[in-house]
Amino acid sequence: MSARPRADLTPEARDLACTVAELAALARGTRLSQRAVAEAVFVAPSTLTEYTTGRRSPSRDLLRKLWSLAAESQEVTGQPPPPLEQVLETYRKAVLARQSLLAPEDTAAVPPSSQARIPETRTAREATPTPPPIADDEALGHLRAGRDADAATFLWHAGRTHAPVEIRDAVTAYRTAGRTDAAEAMLNSAAARDLRAVLSIVGTLLEAQQVEDAATLVNAALSHHPA
Repeated sequence: MSARPRADLTPEARDLACTVAELAALARGTRLSQRAVAEAVFVAPSTLTEYTTGRRSPSRDLLRKLWSLAAESQEVTGQPPPPLEQVLETYRKAVLARQSLLAPEDTAAVPPSSQARIPETRTAREATPTPPPIADDEALGHLRAGRDADAATFLWHAGRTHAPVEIRDAVTAYRTAGRTDAAEAMLNSAAARDLRAVLSIVGTLLEAQQVEDAATLVNAALSHHPA
């Protein structure tokens, strides 16, 4: 893949873009075309290129898929991918670096009276804002760019493969972004999984007090699993 990271990237973003490029190149070692690699991870070829240049940031789920493709190619190329833990750590550092760049504006937007309401007895860890769930989620990126078909493909796949906590966080992110359609599409996809998985997701949603989401999932599951 010839695309190179942009010159204006932070070191963390550059490392992430280079990691995507490395994994994609290893995946192509199985004689897959760039288009085939992109389709295997449910994105457009142009989107994959944007990840390698740093113009856009991939999701954690996409990195896992790329890593799996690269690992499968080892039998053909003899070249192992970097450890998955290292790949995910690179992603984590890029997300944290991006959030730190936004922090001054976020802090300025909070009224002083709101900041004063934080109890002094809270620990530093408790007082730290929770990072937004699933930064740069694929579905939201596709929807914002008008690529509804790509978003639908991602939501269909993610609903059937994501862990319960990831589904909960994704649904939260979609609703926060005002994309109720994406939230319900993921829940409907998850509802088609086996009943044990569905119940696990329902339990995770209820623990987070997302009662309406749990009800939506249950109702969709009843249609997928008629008695």
